[in-house]
Amino acid sequence: MDDKKTIPADAFLLHPEHRAFVFQGGDRPQTPNVALRLVFTAALSIIGAAGLAIFVAALRDLAADRPVLGLDPANPAPGLLVLLVAAVITLVGLPTALRRVRRLGKEARLARRGILLPGEIESCTGEEDRRGHFRVTVRYLVFSPVTGLPFVKVESALRPDLHDQPLPEPDTPVAVLFAGQDNFRLM
Repeated sequence: MDDKKTIPADAFLLHPEHRAFVFQGGDRPQTPNVALRLVFTAALSIIGAAGLAIFVAALRDLAADRPVLGLDPANPAPGLLVLLVAAVITLVGLPTALRRVRRLGKEARLARRGILLPGEIESCTGEEDRRGHFRVTVRYLVFSPVTGLPFVKVESALRPDLHDQPLPEPDTPVAVLFAGQDNFRLM
């Protein structure tokens, strides 16, 4: 099934770097900076695991009525501080790493197996963000090929090329890459 034929030639692309894929059957979108993102995620995982190991060791020392991590038993404050820091590192590092791994998997599935669907803009706004970059925000509607029901999503991107240009009106066609009810992206 060639879904690209259903995308009108005048469709607005929030991410113009996908023009060749959407309109000319070019290469599929890639997950950006995969290697760098995996290294960062691995570092978060290691930090979270180290925090968990320290937390468990400190709890074991407390339960055995030993000095926490070999620190001075006359002054338990540093041991409790270590325990608290380890808990915070664990609570921040591991869930963040798990979310990143999940997001990378979804992005990879979307790039590998996503199909193009036609959609339409409900609204489109543009404004400068705090750093002076022009950000375009698009609220769009697309019909799910799974349920046949419409769903609406809002996405935004930096688009300095549109700063002094008219933005797309409601009902302007768009292209949506779809790999599941919770995994889709405006092209």
